[in-house]
Amino acid sequence: MPILNIDRKYYGGRMTLFLFVTSYASMAVAGLLVELAFVAVGLVPRKRVAEIVEPSISFNDATVLRPHMQPHKTTPARTASVRAPPERHRPS
Repeated sequence: MPILNIDRKYYGGRMTLFLFVTSYASMAVAGLLVELAFVAVGLVPRKRVAEIVEPSISFNDATVLRPHMQPHKTTPARTASVRAPPERHRPS
């Protein structure tokens, strides 16, 4: 972590280790306190309803029928208009 590297250069290794351990412990305790607060208020669901779905690739009718997934067919007129910047009128 960059901040620890800066601290090490300024304070030394021993103080940097102390700062790392102190900050890690305070973050862990804060996380546990937040979890306990959520449990006390009743915001943690008792029943887990998450469904784990394995990612997979499938080819079906939707693969063919989705026009936005097809590559664009460019015509010569279209590519020329895309490449050429619009001409601007300069005030005289």
